[in-house]
Amino acid sequence: MPVYVDGQVSICDCQHERVIGDLFADPLTDIWNGQGLREHRRRMTSDSPPAACAICPRF
Repeated sequence: MPVYVDGQVSICDCQHERVIGDLFADPLTDIWNGQGLREHRRRMTSDSPPAACAICPRF
């Protein structure tokens, strides 16, 4: 869960455009348990992970 200098949090450093929160405005627990990461975790454990993740060597 990358955090950028402006406080924005994204799903992954490979998907920096998928902003899921802002640490200057949102508590970390709200981001971690928020809809964006819950949906991402669900997709990662499904039979069809996101295309960007499926081709990633870290997956």
